Amino acid sequence: MPLFATATAEAPAAAAQVSDEFQKLDASWIKVANEGKSFTLASSAVVQYGANSRWVSKTLSGTVACTNQTFGDPAPYVAKACYTQVPPAPAPAPAPVAPSAGTVLAQEGGSFTVPAPTLVKYGADTRWVSKAVNGAASCTNEFFGSDPAFGTAKSCVSAGAVAAPAPAPAPAPAPAPAPAPAPAPAPAPAPAPAPAPAPAPAPAPAPAPAVAGDIVDTSGAVDPAAYASMAYKFATDAGVAYRYGAPASKAGVQTLPERADTGVMSDIRSVYQLGHEDPTNNLYVSIHAATIGVPAGTRSVENSVVWLQNSATDRRTFQQRPQVLWQQQRLLPTAIDDYLSSGALAKNDPADLPVAEHRGESAADSPATRLSLIATQGSPTKPSTMYTVGTLTAQNRASTKFKLGFVPTGISVTGGGEFALVSGWDTVATKGQVAVVSLGSAPQGWQPGQARYDWWHGWMDMMHPGFVDQGNYVFMKVVGYVDLPSDMKAPTGIVTTTGIHPYTTMLKYDSSGTISSFQYLDSPMANNRAKMLPGGEDYERYAKGGVSVVVSKSEKKVAFIDLRPLFTYTNGMYLGSAASNLETQNVGQAATQWPYPLTAESMPVVVKSLTLASRPTALWTTATRSYWSKDEQVRIPDYPFWKTTPQYPRAAIAVEGGELQLFSLGRYAAGAKPTTPDPADIQKVGSVTGLGDNITHLAAAKGYTGVEDPINELVLFTDRANRRWGWVKLSNASDSSSTGSVIRTMEDSRVDPIMVTNADDYSTQGRVLSVADYTGMSVANYRFGDVIYPDAGSGFCVSAGACPTLTSNGEFAGKLALPFKPTSVHSSNVP
Repeated sequence: MPLFATATAEAPAAAAQVSDEFQKLDASWIKVANEGKSFTLASSAVVQYGANSRWVSKTLSGTVACTNQTFGDPAPYVAKACYTQVPPAPAPAPAPVAPSAGTVLAQEGGSFTVPAPTLVKYGADTRWVSKAVNGAASCTNEFFGSDPAFGTAKSCVSAGAVAAPAPAPAPAPAPAPAPAPAPAPAPAPAPAPAPAPAPAPAPAPAPAPAVAGDIVDTSGAVDPAAYASMAYKFATDAGVAYRYGAPASKAGVQTLPERADTGVMSDIRSVYQLGHEDPTNNLYVSIHAATIGVPAGTRSVENSVVWLQNSATDRRTFQQRPQVLWQQQRLLPTAIDDYLSSGALAKNDPADLPVAEHRGESAADSPATRLSLIATQGSPTKPSTMYTVGTLTAQNRASTKFKLGFVPTGISVTGGGEFALVSGWDTVATKGQVAVVSLGSAPQGWQPGQARYDWWHGWMDMMHPGFVDQGNYVFMKVVGYVDLPSDMKAPTGIVTTTGIHPYTTMLKYDSSGTISSFQYLDSPMANNRAKMLPGGEDYERYAKGGVSVVVSKSEKKVAFIDLRPLFTYTNGMYLGSAASNLETQNVGQAATQWPYPLTAESMPVVVKSLTLASRPTALWTTATRSYWSKDEQVRIPDYPFWKTTPQYPRAAIAVEGGELQLFSLGRYAAGAKPTTPDPADIQKVGSVTGLGDNITHLAAAKGYTGVEDPINELVLFTDRANRRWGWVKLSNASDSSSTGSVIRTMEDSRVDPIMVTNADDYSTQGRVLSVADYTGMSVANYRFGDVIYPDAGSGFCVSAGACPTLTSNGEFAGKLALPFKPTSVHSSNVP
């Protein structure tokens, strides 16, 4: 039938009234609003606006005003209306239909709705229970009454309609005899050879219905309206549920014993749990942390960010309970005061609530580990901001703003503190991107115009954004955005590695044999470029490339981004010629100042994109292994010979169901020497199963007894659903083959863990973990191994076994209450 009916000459003029509106559109068009009113579309649809034979159409979604301003005026001076078209429904009237058998309705912990009585199966593999459902339901053990597949990620699947099979077509005259005799006819056989009358068309497959709590429809396509809405909910419970699933609800979990406080330090009033204060043994080392989350009360910046003492060694005591910094006696970082007073943040603007936080997890006390980078949510009218929160002695201020509509979802930092790579949603264009932020460092407390002083042997001449330094940032500049593939609009996490060990860049002996760094010894850079060029003594002390790994939970995608163009261009500007180096000395925020906006030559490139069978929930990379790690050697004990001990860079991606998928990175993790990578370098090389039901985070293991290289050999995972965390030990047989296993888990009934991270074992072996306890509104600490004090003559925790945990599987070390529900926590040594 034509879209528009044509009036005939014989039709009387009076007929062109209200009834005529229906005569000009066929019966599939229904009125949804009169002129001047509004209506809401659940998904994108064509809308006709007008009257009589004069119409204009637009494809729209969401709330629509039925006005000339929206559509134009196709029929001046005539009352108009809006119509949408619905496909013909099954005669005689549309009836709810159960999802077809085999349709996956939800993953365990999720929810779903069926429009008609449906038999729903709950379970996994061959282990299922069934229940008749009509309407909304939860895909949980509680709803179905049992756990049919304990320890396995389950799902809810339609088994078809509950009611008896639909009746056969209405009886018709007996069918004509078939050409050949046939057995007694089955009840109500389909007529043959003529086809049975075709049923009315089923509802159009697109747009598919939205998935509850998600941004995609049942076909997996991103729904633009749901996308734009969810982007600005990350600082709410709904956004956290989208990112990290349902809160932990498992019962029957063990409760680890808590170590009691032993005393209070006489002068600083911090609480300790091991040892006794001894003023003659003045050894002091502390670990500070930052945490962010969803405010429980007033939605204020001041109720969403905290810094704290994670742990400390002080005068023959060990402090493992998380507590307020004794030097400040406040939870709010002092940096926030400055950001509020400068206007970088607004105290009570929800757009400035934090949604992402990251602090590098590499070798202790290295550039990427000094400060936390925190990104805000932004709003449709206010850009997101990224800013720093550090430790007591590394807390320079720096901030930058992203383009309007870019909502950060994850932050990663290159190992030398050169760049931050920030995954995010471009809500204006509905596409996924990675922002590239150039970082510049300075000594603690440095201000523009001041001379630089020796702060841990960083550059003494000036700031060099995008080049390795000590990681106490005073400068940030967004230099570009990498477009992700068109089917990856909603990235939810990012990790990055350059493959270079930070001590390679930090540790160089001066002429007197004293430990220094190549940055300090090669200052000023302009006069010492030759040392850092091929053949120079410091050529293999800075990164030549790297790789970022990005995942999209909703779209089941992973993308690998080659950072080599970025490093090649930046290194070339600093070292390539005296003229180019001179350009880098004009540092500033203008497009004509260094660092310049990225071009096709310098922009990182997506080199591979893969579709995963299950939704990715967390990711990790090795920290200090590169392509060249294949050539590593160790000395054979008692012999003057060496043997090759090849190592390989890896990425790990946790997917729903508790599987850890392992990927090779090959030459993309370039390390200190150039490579010529190929996309074939990136491939799945193995997997590990049995991690848990809802893996919400993967972290670096910074210390573990019996493991020589934990930040590359172990993955610390968080299993929120089971109030549990644990360690996976990886084993790489070759560049194309990896295996692994879960070697240990811990659990505690006190917490709803979204993220578990490992404190630095700097100087003292502390073996402390920090848990972002969302529902409990706290940071909770746990100790998983022996404390070993660094002074062998102190008589305090001097060896393994002297200061063990209360149980063989660890102990609870205490909680620090927060004014928010935390989603992220990271810590590092105070330099």
